[in-house]
Amino acid sequence: ISIQDEAAISLVVPPSGALITEPLRAQPEVHVLDGSGRVANASSLTVTMAIASGGCNNVTGRGTAIALNGIAKFTDLQVESITAGGDSDCALSFSAAAFSLTSSTFSVSFGPPAFSIFQNPTAAGAGEVLAIQPIVRFAFGPLGEGLPFRGDSGRPVIATLIQSDVSAEGPCGETTCGKLLLGT
Repeated sequence: ISIQDEAAISLVVPPSGALITEPLRAQPEVHVLDGSGRVANASSLTVTMAIASGGCNNVTGRGTAIALNGIAKFTDLQVESITAGGDSDCALSFSAAAFSLTSSTFSVSFGPPAFSIFQNPTAAGAGEVLAIQPIVRFAFGPLGEGLPFRGDSGRPVIATLIQSDVSAEGPCGETTCGKLLLGT
C-alpha cells in the first residue's frame, strides 16, 4: 500500500432532494484526491459541512465525516428550517485540511400541510359553550417550528382557524361557525 499525498477534495454525490425535517434524499459524498486525481486510499481526513448560501437556516445531522479509504460519506443531514421569507434554495460547503468546495444549489420543499392544536378548549357540560374555544393552526413544515407556507405574494403565511359559536345543539351555521385569521 503506497501512501498518497492529499491534493484536493471532490464532491462526488451532491446534496439534493430536501424536504423540511427529513433526511436529504441524496446524502453528500466527498472523495479525497491525490495529485493524479485518483482517490487517495490512505486518506482519513475529516470533512466538515457548513451552510454556504441560500435560505437554509438550520441543517442538522453529523456535520463531519471521516474519510475511510479516501471517501467521506454523510448519512443523516437534513434541513430543519429555512429563513422566513427567504430563498428555499440552499448550498452547502465542505472542507478538509486546506481544501474546500461548495455544492451547487438544491431546492428545499415543505412536506404536506399539517395542523396543530394551538389552544386547547376548556371542559364544558352538555349544551354549554366552551369558555375557551380551540384554535387549530394549519401550516406547511414541522409543527412548532413557526415555518409558514407562502402566499401568492411570496410572503410567509400562517393560517389559524378559530372555531366559535359552537353549542351542543348541532353544527354551527355556515357564516357564524368560525374565523380564519391569516398572519404573516
